[in-house]
Amino acid sequence: MIDDGAGAAGTPESKAGARPSPRWSVAAFAAGAAFAVLSFGAMALDPGAVQWLLISDRGQAFLGWHMVRHAKHPFALPLGSIPDYVAPHGASLALTDSVPWFSLLLLPLSPLLPSVFQHAGIWLVLCYGLMALFSFRLLLRLSSDPLTSFVATLLVVINPVLLFRRFHLSLCAHWMIVATLLLYAAPLRGGVARERTMAALLLVLAAGTHPYLTVMVLGLVGAAAWARSRSWQELGASWLLYLVTSAVALWAFGYLGHADLAAPGFGEFSANLLALVDPDGWSRVVPDVPSGPGEYEGFGFLGVGVLLVISADLALLLRDRATRRPVTPPRSGPRVTALLVVVAAFTTFALASHVRLGDRELIDLSRPYALLAPLPSILRASGRFVWPLYYVVVFAALASLRRRTSRAGYVAIVLLALCAQLADGWPRYATQDVALMALTNPYRPLRAPAWRRIGADYREIRLIPPAVVDTVCDEGSYPRFHYMPWAFVAGREGMRINSGHLSRYAGDVAARCREQTDAVLAGRLEPEVVYVLSPAALAASGLGSSRSARCGILDGNTVCVAAGRDTDLARALAGGLR
Repeated sequence: MIDDGAGAAGTPESKAGARPSPRWSVAAFAAGAAFAVLSFGAMALDPGAVQWLLISDRGQAFLGWHMVRHAKHPFALPLGSIPDYVAPHGASLALTDSVPWFSLLLLPLSPLLPSVFQHAGIWLVLCYGLMALFSFRLLLRLSSDPLTSFVATLLVVINPVLLFRRFHLSLCAHWMIVATLLLYAAPLRGGVARERTMAALLLVLAAGTHPYLTVMVLGLVGAAAWARSRSWQELGASWLLYLVTSAVALWAFGYLGHADLAAPGFGEFSANLLALVDPDGWSRVVPDVPSGPGEYEGFGFLGVGVLLVISADLALLLRDRATRRPVTPPRSGPRVTALLVVVAAFTTFALASHVRLGDRELIDLSRPYALLAPLPSILRASGRFVWPLYYVVVFAALASLRRRTSRAGYVAIVLLALCAQLADGWPRYATQDVALMALTNPYRPLRAPAWRRIGADYREIRLIPPAVVDTVCDEGSYPRFHYMPWAFVAGREGMRINSGHLSRYAGDVAARCREQTDAVLAGRLEPEVVYVLSPAALAASGLGSSRSARCGILDGNTVCVAAGRDTDLARALAGGLR
């Protein structure tokens, strides 16, 4: 895949662009950022617009940031701790998938920001801008032609795989994979020390974003060290540095040592052998491939644009062989070998324990993986490890086509592929505006005036039973993201809340939830706590007719506080449960 030579057959036009103006890089970043703004709409950049965020994984990430802004010691280890979230269990930016390094970077500015400030839109624009920047630099490295590299970057930026991940915010950092491929392809300038420094920086950023990305970056920088090391001692030193850096960074950000790492689902959230050609509803031309319900995690559809590029490259390959036309071959050797070995390992893991071709299982690897338990379940959504293969195929196809055609021919083919991709995926591209999502989101900020300034009179909001996602705490009482409106209030008012959504939990969460529920059912209410009861909990507790509590209806939910305090909220509940 890696070509250290000039562009197509060493043409003068490609050599002339070997050292482009920095304006090309700026233009690439701007193009990626512009695509994000056009796709997600202006509301995504409105810091006060949260309606589109209060659902799913993006709500989990936003609320982690929203809550950490009021944490007393967010820079203590682990970085980004949020003890007042999912209390008394506690949480962190890492366990809420809130992109810890980016949130912590903004946290010192928090006193200057309004009480409600979402940075999800800024992060999405940054991800697309950096994706375009590093894609351009990598394509430039492969072809030495800034014009063709910029045009090809546009096709990479609109890829369906990244857009598919648009609202699992931390997993939108695909630019880290591309940046690592760039480090792999770049010439060794400044010696081993410089390469190790850049690799370690990427690992720290990845560890402060998501563990899956950390493993991918670790594998790719390890492959680069393998390909370039001049001795086993040098290779061992690089690998040790990268492993230690990753482990320390993951621990410092709160991924290691602060929660149970294993989780169910390995083998279900996998990739299919046809992942690169299965559109899974993202194409009007290419038919869907039958697949398992959890194989969306292994979504790797190349898109009709890249498939057109591959088709054109194959056609030109056949032409070159028929006419015996000389083509400058890519430089191969150990650098390519190391990369392909690591990517093949990632792809194998992406297929997980049940290797499927469409809806047909070809190989059952349950027993071998069982011997490794519980390690595979730590990265249970193994299908995500198809991403390195995806990007290697994309950049290899674009680089190969560049070697086989002229600059004008290349630009024409890639622009045609770009138009084909946009036309084919238009139903998807046209529905990404967050304003549309805000209109259909069932979870909205609580509107009752009584929720304003309750942090001055109360210290905690408790849902009874607690709504802790992916646990048995709620006893089946709520929809999955029922907790979000109250977590939003808690973050705004600087309060604790006993509910939320974490990627992993530590200890017996269910036992702690049961203790809170039992206390309310026994009539024990704390004076500084606001209770939001499910209908079943209200009936079982008898608080509706108890003199020890004052209960009422706010925003369609039963809210109770201990009697005996004259607060704004207590007065708002004076009407009772009528």
